[in-house]
Amino acid sequence: MKSLNLFAQIAKIDESKHEVWGVATAEIVDKQGEIFDYQSSKPYFKSWSDEISKATDGKSLGNVREMHEPSAVGKLVAIAFDDDLKQIRVSARIVDSVAWQKCMLGVYTNFSIGGAYVKSWKDGEYVRFTANPVEISVVDNPCVPGAHFTAVKADGTCEVRKFTARTDQAFKIGARHSKATRAHLDAIKACMDKMAQNH
Repeated sequence: MKSLNLFAQIAKIDESKHEVWGVATAEIVDKQGEIFDYQSSKPYFKSWSDEISKATDGKSLGNVREMHEPSAVGKLVAIAFDDDLKQIRVSARIVDSVAWQKCMLGVYTNFSIGGAYVKSWKDGEYVRFTANPVEISVVDNPCVPGAHFTAVKADGTCEVRKFTARTDQAFKIGARHSKATRAHLDAIKACMDKMAQNH
């Protein structure tokens, strides 16, 4: 199986808990013109999370690294499967002080899934694939532009911090996004904005 990396921007940072929140992955066209298949990948993500939860007596729901290096910097404290939006949302507690500073300063702005392709197939002009994760990393390579995150400070106040990516379009190498993909991206952004408001 060939390896894969999937990117999605961090939506919220909670300074008091050292937690970062966001969409780990979603069924949209990525920079390589590939589509993560949510339905066939979901069981692999559940199995990965369940295995780590069992091994840690529920203290972790997934291993978290930085930049896909073999260095553990945290753990997942929440994982949620949204069947309607076809996305997986996570919350990671960052325990490594250097990695946490990089999250706070906007150096690490994304989650990235490391793992392997189980299978892939043609889907129109794109390639659709099933993913099997082995880790989630905090990384510095944004994929979905126009996202922002809310920093929840230690005193409980919230501050919206914008990324520097353009907000007028979704970037993609190659062909433009279809109307359906664009609508899906807009739905994800609306969901992330709502999450940020609620927290």
